[in-house]
Amino acid sequence: MTEAAKASHDIIASAGELGLGLDTYANLFKSKNYNSKEVILCRPTGTSKTFEQANYPMGVTGGNTTTCSTENLASAFEMKDGRAFDWNDPTMKANPYKDRDPRFYLTIVHNGMLWPAKKAVDISEGGANGLSLTNATTTGYYMRKYVDNSISFEAGSTTAATHHNWILFRYAEVLLNYAEAMIHVNGNCDYKDATYTMSAREALNAVRKRAGIPEVAACSQDEFLTRVKHERR
Repeated sequence: MTEAAKASHDIIASAGELGLGLDTYANLFKSKNYNSKEVILCRPTGTSKTFEQANYPMGVTGGNTTTCSTENLASAFEMKDGRAFDWNDPTMKANPYKDRDPRFYLTIVHNGMLWPAKKAVDISEGGANGLSLTNATTTGYYMRKYVDNSISFEAGSTTAATHHNWILFRYAEVLLNYAEAMIHVNGNCDYKDATYTMSAREALNAVRKRAGIPEVAACSQDEFLTRVKHERR
């Protein structure tokens, strides 16, 4: 773990020289994400429309549906104020897609979202994009991440195909690797010294701050590890 902490810190300390840093989250999964200062390694697959065709909701022209987000993943996204989402909370249950972590809306297509065009999807059973349509999502969600909604399969559409670059390694992972390694090495989320000039909590909170959600407060080693694993998820 000491070697892992040092390796991560070496990158963090040289981030300016290397041209690395956290980017706006919304920029990470667009067609030109290879230009992002956050992306360290990505795998380009050329220009096509097949990913959109495979992941647009059923009921949308050209949509076939393959990967659908799960309820477990959807519920893992916190509220914008940092509280855990809980279906047992009557206020949250009444409007479950309001005031969530901004990354939720860039990752998951939920019922009522305007997607992919300016028309709300209806994922309810019997709805225009829900069961009992063949191949409709069985989880209640569709996938938005990496999907370019500028592409249309409507008759007469002239929208071009788009690049897709799958991210394999990005700077946010360096920060989370560092946070996880440092808490194992020192057991204190706020420890730093001349060698390790950033604390584990500062590294974790840099990722959260970029997302626009509250920072994690000082906590025990076990609690902190839980927060790191949650953020990595």
